[in-house]
Amino acid sequence: MRNQQLIEDLRYRLQNTHGTPVNVGLNHHLPDIFETKSRQQAAVLIPIIRTKERLSVFFTQRSPHISDPMRWCFPGGRLEEQDRKDLVKTALREGQEEAGIPIKQLDILGTLMPCHDRRNSMITPVVAVLDGPFTPVLSPNEVMDTTEIPLNDILNRDNHTINRWDNAEHPFRCHHFHHAAQPNTINIYGITGGILNYFRHFTNKETGPLDWSAEVA
Repeated sequence: MRNQQLIEDLRYRLQNTHGTPVNVGLNHHLPDIFETKSRQQAAVLIPIIRTKERLSVFFTQRSPHISDPMRWCFPGGRLEEQDRKDLVKTALREGQEEAGIPIKQLDILGTLMPCHDRRNSMITPVVAVLDGPFTPVLSPNEVMDTTEIPLNDILNRDNHTINRWDNAEHPFRCHHFHHAAQPNTINIYGITGGILNYFRHFTNKETGPLDWSAEVA
């Protein structure tokens, strides 16, 4: 019952909350953060897997043969002509292509506010629920592995950190999510870490602005 209530509350808030784009990437110096029309549009799918025991969030690990190799991330990619300017379709298509996530079985809750990454792309996160268990079918050219992390761990603020460093021109910040899993600890960072931080803040109804300036040793 508690899990279903959380899902319905998240659905309501995603469909009734509107605001300006959020900067969760590394480029905090960009002066035109809210000017989205000229940016490359993209979308990611945040799949919440629902079973009788728990809610978990599904991630893919990028292939060693593509950009940002072996990073943990959400399925996603650029808006393509076949999506007909619909970023929800982009996220669903990418989830199916990368990991075999069945589009017709997804319950779409809504979208988070768009954010931009260090490549200056504007990314719309799409949140959806899939009843599990789920057996992924991987695209070997894009994905080398997958994992599911309990939603409770995602929402635990103690698992999130922010690293900050400066170069001669600009300050940079990188969000990290750490999850102790066997055999290795999973470290999710960069734009995906930033989206997770924002998703946690939104889902937990945390008050006050996101602290992008926090510094963690």
